[in-house]
Formats: sequence, structure tokens, C-alpha cells
Amino acid sequence: MRPLTLKSLMASMALVFCFSSVAMADVQAEGNITALAGKLHAQDAATIAESLVSMVDIDRTAKFVLGRHVREISPKDLSDFTGRFERFLTGFVESRADEIADGEIRIVTSYDRSDHDCVVTTRVSSTTREPTTMRWRLIKAGGDWHIVDVEMHGVWLAIEQRAQIDSLLRKRGDISDIYADQTS
Repeated sequence: MRPLTLKSLMASMALVFCFSSVAMADVQAEGNITALAGKLHAQDAATIAESLVSMVDIDRTAKFVLGRHVREISPKDLSDFTGRFERFLTGFVESRADEIADGEIRIVTSYDRSDHDCVVTTRVSSTTREPTTMRWRLIKAGGDWHIVDVEMHGVWLAIEQRAQIDSLLRKRGDISDIYADQTS
């Protein structure tokens, strides 16, 4: 075994520094989650849903949820689907707002997946539920960070919706049926 030299120690420290810096997410992305946490505190369910959904890149997320099917539909069908998806997402968040209302959302850790894609992990402590972990995936577009997915209780919402919609569209093939009860 070779003795540890100053040169090899410096090289090892440089490697550790490089890899640890990759694991830290963009400060602005974390700031967006911190700002969102401030907006959500002590608000009613409808306001919580509106605040959270306003930070979501709805167009990008709707296209992701549609997956390969996005290439098979007309621009009008995509627009209609996106509206229904936004209403679904708002209702979904509103129905689960008690999990984050009157609670504290604290950033635990974060990491960059790339220079425009990161995940921020938070701990949500609420008076109505046991503390839970929520992860927020953010994409940087146009210089701003936008939420594109949220994971709670081990399930990523957009990924789960994508799988369900793919199954529905393969069985029935009619996009107008997806979130049909979300029309206004």
C-alpha cells in the first residue's frame, strides 16, 4: 500500500468537492420551494391549491403526462386536455391540502439532475398528520424554475398520471374522456 502524499490527498479532496457540489441544487430552485411553503402556511384548501398549481409548468407537465400520445393529438385536443389537467391538479391538491395546511415545509436536501433539472426534498410537519417527506422536481425554463412533479407517500404524481393515461388511451383511445369530469 502506497503512503498518502499531499498530492494524492489534494486530488482526493478535489474529487470529493466536485461530487459534493454536483449534489447541491440551484439556490433559486430551493428558494421557489421556500417561497411556496410560505404561501401555503395557514391558508384554506382552495388558496393552497391555487398557490401550488400557479408554480407548476402546466403545459410541460401535461405533455409529459400524455407521453407518446402527445404526438397523436391535435393542438385543440392538447389545449383542451391541458385545461382539464390543470383543473384535475387543482382539485387533487385541494382535496389533500390538509396534509400541508398549518404545517411546516422544511428543505431537507436537494440535488441537481442537470443544470436545468433538480429535485428538492422537504419534510412536511403538520398538526393533522405524521411528518412526511415530499419531493419536488423542478425544471428551469426561460430563466425560471417551475415545478413539474411532486412526490408524496412514495408516488410521483405526474409519473403516476402518465402511466394511468397511457393505459386508458391504449384501451379506449379517446383523449376527451381523460379528466372529463374536470370540465368547467
